[in-house]
Amino acid sequence: KYKRPRNIAPCSSPKLVLIVDPCAPKHSCCEPGCVAVEICAPDCACECVRCRKDGRRKIFDYGKYSVVVESHRGKVTVTYRS
Repeated sequence: KYKRPRNIAPCSSPKLVLIVDPCAPKHSCCEPGCVAVEICAPDCACECVRCRKDGRRKIFDYGKYSVVVESHRGKVTVTYRS
């Protein structure tokens, strides 16, 4: 699910990022799988990536713009912030 697409940075291009599979159990003896999610990111910006909640939430910070990717309750949510 994509939230706030109006906050996508101008002149951005698609980019694939990996996040923990939302259907994987939290407490398991083996590592959970990953899923690829497409986000729109600025071309000429350096990114700062922060991971939270055991990799189930990733924040891609591009200065004025940021993208939050969350894996929770069987869904992946992408939120664009400006």
